[in-house]
Amino acid sequence: MAVSAAAVALMIVGVSHAQASDARSSASRSDSAAIVKLVPESVTTRPDPLRAKEVRAQGCWVTEASFRAVTVLGFTFYRFHHRADWCQDGSRVNGVHFRTHWFSEVSSQAFPRSIESDFVTPAPSWEVTSFKKHLVENCVFDAGCISSTHPWVKLILRGDATWSYEAGQN
Repeated sequence: MAVSAAAVALMIVGVSHAQASDARSSASRSDSAAIVKLVPESVTTRPDPLRAKEVRAQGCWVTEASFRAVTVLGFTFYRFHHRADWCQDGSRVNGVHFRTHWFSEVSSQAFPRSIESDFVTPAPSWEVTSFKKHLVENCVFDAGCISSTHPWVKLILRGDATWSYEAGQN
């Protein structure tokens, strides 16, 4: 049985030839053709003592989360990272002084497009949220873009130097 390169590409992203031909029209695009789930890969916080000394804070921290988008076949589609650098005084977050995001391990069919939402709640406050949401399209060379996903990461930073996270896609 001979299989074309296009058919292999379509099998990797989890769509059939019929779905690919339907996907050429924007009205029939599926937002879940390739991505099954977003899996936490690494969520860490490390101290930033130099920054704490500079701003005379009880503690300053670098919190970074990365999540891997997994395809139907279990392959990595992309890895989405979000980082926030912040300081606290024991009862409140004094501020978030640096925030960024990036992609790594991007599949040849994954195309990160634009930021859809990017905010940080006001500080000083007991709890501050840093949120990033991005558009990623799933494009196949002969079928065009056949689906999209919207990964997001929320870092919840607290004045007592604790933190948590949430992530997902929609």
